[in-house]
Amino acid sequence: MREELRKCGRYSVEQGWAIYSECERQLARLQIHHLANSLRCGDRPAECAGHPPAGRSLVEFATAAWTPFYGRFFKDRVIAGHHREPGWLALTDRLSQMMAECSTAPLERLTERVYDELVAAPLEQYLARERLDWEEDRPFGIWRYDAHDDYMALHIHNVYMPESPFAHMPEMFAGLQRIIEQIDSRGLTIARIGVDSWINALPAFQGLFPAEFAATLTPSTPDNKAGNGWWGQYISRTGTLNEARADRLRQTRQFDYVRSHGECSFAACCAHVARACAR
Repeated sequence: MREELRKCGRYSVEQGWAIYSECERQLARLQIHHLANSLRCGDRPAECAGHPPAGRSLVEFATAAWTPFYGRFFKDRVIAGHHREPGWLALTDRLSQMMAECSTAPLERLTERVYDELVAAPLEQYLARERLDWEEDRPFGIWRYDAHDDYMALHIHNVYMPESPFAHMPEMFAGLQRIIEQIDSRGLTIARIGVDSWINALPAFQGLFPAEFAATLTPSTPDNKAGNGWWGQYISRTGTLNEARADRLRQTRQFDYVRSHGECSFAACCAHVARACAR
């Protein structure tokens, strides 16, 4: 009988939610620090190497490229034009002012000011939306999938917190098998299956897929840090901020792992998962 799994992992719903939401607050501070530190040190998104694209400022473009704030807090498909939402423009205009005003202030002080004034409120609204599905059953364990045309993208959340998901390899294979069975029952024709994440770099994760998966790994652009494909590496197996890794980012501006794209044929994945489940 399949174990019922939720986003809270082995924690109670409320304990897991408290840990998750506090980690998101700490991640937001890390993202602000990284943005400000990188700009102070002269780092630039590739499209801003000379001048930012028409109608964009450096701070606005970099905030969209290097943090998840736009997509999570402001993106509105009703608004004509990309990155033209009034709330987004107000945030980035004020952020530009604050960075100029605090150009010599310690980064930690600037980070807290930006967080308190600009990020805390929209983050809490985002968390309120995230809370809605916190108690839902996760029928595929750590996995969630999106299928578009003949391609399926996999997404990951650790439903075994505070344990590592890699302590549950049979369950992860079983979750993949249930996805394969659902794809078949839905009558979908899938040719390729892929993952876009930092976690692709881990040999244990690569082992969940046939060898062709690791052979296809291709680094993603560093100017699209809009989600946990980049930032998930700063969440520990317990659901808290990985402080050691976060401190390295603060000191070096370098991510331990690069987000990459890996994929394999759906047929090869089905055969690989079937062999694993038969063992």
